Amino acid sequence: MTDERIWIVLPLPTRVLSPNCRKYTRRLQYMHRQAAQKQKRMTVEAIEARGCRGLNWDKCRVSVKAYFKNKRTRDEDNFMGSLKHMYDGIVAAGVVPDDNRRHMIRELPDLENLDKDAPRMEITITREDDE
Repeated sequence: MTDERIWIVLPLPTRVLSPNCRKYTRRLQYMHRQAAQKQKRMTVEAIEARGCRGLNWDKCRVSVKAYFKNKRTRDEDNFMGSLKHMYDGIVAAGVVPDDNRRHMIRELPDLENLDKDAPRMEITITREDDE
């Protein structure tokens, strides 16, 4: 494995991106679409700011360390579901060709971190060699 890494910081996903958020109304559907586009765009911009657009790696590993305002218990599966558009942003930035298993390994997020003043996600994208 090489030591090629991208480290970016993004805000925590909004509630409307959670798989548990039911989009029954047009307003919620609109809010979900807007939040999804924003998460994808912010991911691309953060990767570009690191000078890492168009790396075209064959495979990567993505790990997320989330910092919250409180110590409430959170569901890892729901949190991962709310990151879908971040993964799409990694692809859109040209880091890997697709976000399927062949090209992207998604680690379970670390949700046990506390930062009352600056809630955020720290994302590490590491190049993986084919075995």
